[in-house]
Amino acid sequence: MCIAAVRQCMRANGSVMETSARTLIAAPIEDVYEYVSSLERGAWPPGTLELELLGGEPGVVGTMYRRVLRDGTYRLALVEALPEQLLTFRSESADFGHESTYHYEFQADDDDLTWLVVEVATPSLGLSRVPRTAADSVPSGRAASGGRTECC
Repeated sequence: MCIAAVRQCMRANGSVMETSARTLIAAPIEDVYEYVSSLERGAWPPGTLELELLGGEPGVVGTMYRRVLRDGTYRLALVEALPEQLLTFRSESADFGHESTYHYEFQADDDDLTWLVVEVATPSLGLSRVPRTAADSVPSGRAASGGRTECC
């Protein structure tokens, strides 16, 4: 998959930091949805050292994972899923109670292109967990030239 455009916006909403990114990916919507919902080890989610399926099936609400990052261990649960439309994961730190919500919205564009909108909400005390760029939150690939960018 090629990332054609990336745009990130950050805003504080009370005690919660919200980050959103809108990214154009050169792949059909079904491929992008399958990639994100599968939590493919080694490629997704970024920064993951270890990922273990604890129960359920990829893409099915209620599926639970154990995710290890350099700074701790997290439980990751799929809490909302509509095929080729949206996914919402809730992440909670097993080490210090930090919680984040990752919401992914998929929008088909012309010519097998897909807009992926990523929204992350995390308590302001846990800002180190917010992806630094939108590219940290989407499948890796070569940036395509002439991509379109839109603010969230």
